[in-house]
Amino acid sequence: MPMDWGILSTLKRKTRKHIKSVLDHRLARARKRIALKEANKPPERSHGDERIRDECHKEFKSFSKEVRDLGHKFEEFMRAIRPIGSSSGLICTSKDLQQYMNDVLYGFRSNSAEIWRVFAARSGSDEMPDDLQGSLAPAMSLLPNKMGVLSEGLNAFLNGLRDIPEFSDKLLTDSLLEFRDWLVYRAECLQSCRDASVEGSAATRRYISQVMKEMSLYIRKAGVALQAFTEGGAKAIQDYQERSQGKLQNMSTVCKATFFSGVTATTMQYAMNQEREGGDVQIAEKRTTK
Repeated sequence: MPMDWGILSTLKRKTRKHIKSVLDHRLARARKRIALKEANKPPERSHGDERIRDECHKEFKSFSKEVRDLGHKFEEFMRAIRPIGSSSGLICTSKDLQQYMNDVLYGFRSNSAEIWRVFAARSGSDEMPDDLQGSLAPAMSLLPNKMGVLSEGLNAFLNGLRDIPEFSDKLLTDSLLEFRDWLVYRAECLQSCRDASVEGSAATRRYISQVMKEMSLYIRKAGVALQAFTEGGAKAIQDYQERSQGKLQNMSTVCKATFFSGVTATTMQYAMNQEREGGDVQIAEKRTTK
């Protein structure tokens, strides 16, 4: 009997389809078993995750210390310039800068807390450190704005320094200008991350942590310059103003003495003239009587 090749070809196709269906079903069941097993599996500790978590926390602690140190230096600065003329506005601006720095610190603290949560969950790690507890994620989203406000505060502080005629500290001016320009640039970069909808990604969080680490360098540099001015420049300006005030007082005393001496001499001359005229009138009256 001749073989029907059409029927044979149809049987082969059906067989292959059946085998593929069975294999797909078995593969799907195997994948499901694996997924369930992975879901119920306790998280493995990853040394890489622990390292990232600990490094970010260490960087936050360092940044927090730099902010506190700069706050103390502003306190010393305000005490030093209080006796200086035209310093009231500068003192107010210094207090504003302390608040702006704390606002930025709070934003970075929130970011560091988020990094700890993410990488601690991956590594099945310990409880969050005390200095990161109570942080809110929304504070991180406000960082670009807070950094912009801080840059404006630094600009106002620089203008306040220029209002003191005797101020000429280039080291302090340059360090604050550099810090201000860096803040403007980084605030724009962070805003770009928000606009690109990658704000909540792990990569963005680590980038923000690197920005915090970089900012520590600018804070330290500004603090060194501010302390140098507090210890030397503020006293020099105060001494100069006191000498100038002393010279003005001496000039005022001389002017007053000259004025009153002139008035006294004029008065005496007038009295002498009056006496002389009075004597002449009496002599004339006597002659007339005779």
